[in-house]
Amino acid sequence: MKENVIPVVELPQADIELTELMARFQGQPVGFQIPKLNGILLLLPMEDYSFVTSAIQARKALPVRPSTTPAEYFAETVRVLRRLERKHGMTSAEFYRKFQEGTLQEGPDDYWEWRVRYKSLLTMQERFGFSEAEVTVYPSSPRAQGQEARQGC
Repeated sequence: MKENVIPVVELPQADIELTELMARFQGQPVGFQIPKLNGILLLLPMEDYSFVTSAIQARKALPVRPSTTPAEYFAETVRVLRRLERKHGMTSAEFYRKFQEGTLQEGPDDYWEWRVRYKSLLTMQERFGFSEAEVTVYPSSPRAQGQEARQGC
C-alpha cells in the first residue's frame, strides 16, 4: 500500500485555532480532513507551497490523456513547442533559461505549459534518444491534429 507523503489528520470539527495547528505541527506539511467541507486543507511551509502550486499548474497544462506511444507524444510536444516559440518570439531553450533565472516578466498561462512541455522534451530525448529532426517521421495523432486545427497551427 502506498503511504501519503503528507500526513492527513481528521478534524471532525472545524473550530480549532489555526495558530494551535501551526504550533502543533511546527512547520511540517500536514493535511487536515474536514468532513463537512468534503476536502482536505493543507498547511505547508512556503517552499512546499511553491512546489505544490507548480505541480498543480503543470497538471493543468498537460493533456488529460497522453498520446498512445512515446514517439507520438514526443512529436506532439515538438509541435506545441514550435507553436509557442512562434507565438512568443523566442526558442524554447531561451524561454526555459529565462524562466529558471526568473528574468521573464509575469507571463500568460501558457508559460506553464511551455515549461512542462520543454522539460518533457528534454526527458524524452534523454530517456528514449528522440531527436526533433525525427518528428516528421511520426504522423500526428488524430487528437494532436484536432488540437492543432483549433490552435491555428
